[in-house]
Amino acid sequence: MTTYRTKAELEAENKILRNGCRLEAVTKLARTAFIIVGLMYCFHVSGDVAKEWSGKNTTADINVNADLNASANINNQNHSSETEVVYKVPVYSWLVGLFGLIFGFSGISYGMAESKSRRDIIERFHPYQDAWERDKDENRTTSKLTKRGDTRPEDA
Repeated sequence: MTTYRTKAELEAENKILRNGCRLEAVTKLARTAFIIVGLMYCFHVSGDVAKEWSGKNTTADINVNADLNASANINNQNHSSETEVVYKVPVYSWLVGLFGLIFGFSGISYGMAESKSRRDIIERFHPYQDAWERDKDENRTTSKLTKRGDTRPEDA
């Protein structure tokens, strides 16, 4: 049996949904503006470099320094091999791995949160989708996805 909601409840839900749409539009606009401003800055900087380099001969000198020193001493005179390896690793070298782990875990958790949010929205709008399909065409068949938008277990 279908329960009917009052006009005030429907208007409150409509207001909440509209505010969510406005917030989404503002976030998309801010993100797009940020990307455009960033690209404009990159073009501005690269244009200044191109003006400075125009008509000049340039040479590139690339030096790669490794802060890892290893030495091995092998003594075969006494029929024993003795190997000594000395590593000098800078203290800050672990920061690269730490930043990689932080960005990796944050990216994975962001993706999982977005996926859960998408499934929650699909579940929330599932009754409306069913009602719309019944109103449009009684004989319409859907893909019979679950309420959270996943494939049915028997189809997997």
